[in-house]
Amino acid sequence: MLEVKFYPGEGLEVNDLFQAYMTAKKYIYQSPRGKEIFDALEDNLNQKTVLHVDPTTDSTFQHQVASIKFDAYWNPIKLFKLKPKGIQSPALGLIHELGHALQCQTKLAWYEERSTGERYLEIEEDNVATNETPIAIHKNEPVRIQYRDFIGANWFTGRAFTGMSLQQKVIYSQK
Repeated sequence: MLEVKFYPGEGLEVNDLFQAYMTAKKYIYQSPRGKEIFDALEDNLNQKTVLHVDPTTDSTFQHQVASIKFDAYWNPIKLFKLKPKGIQSPALGLIHELGHALQCQTKLAWYEERSTGERYLEIEEDNVATNETPIAIHKNEPVRIQYRDFIGANWFTGRAFTGMSLQQKVIYSQK
């Protein structure tokens, strides 16, 4: 089951965040892998993923060992800068975090064995390769070769984004 909660902030109200989520979902759902991820999370009644849509936090994923409840956090107004160049959309940030929920849903023991220490990078590399990259390729967005090809997350600032709607920002990327 996928439950979505919205937290107003940064001048965005619940309806704005709902629209941003629906825009990102529609964008991601156009990819076969994106559709698989959303369908698997929404259809599973044995595990619950709570997606927190919050423009004041970082996109991240949390799970408690031996739990069947997972928390994914998504900031719909943060871009993801990659090296050597490129910017991934906030929508890909969403699917990256939901990809972790799918990892837990489909291979929980594997995930928990790697959830601490140096092996944690295996979780991230698997998520990038299995979930994020196929969607990035399908949507013609920049691709991370490895998880650490991430420079940082930035807010939409500057003249280039003036007048851009929230729905446009959610799916904005640059190669």
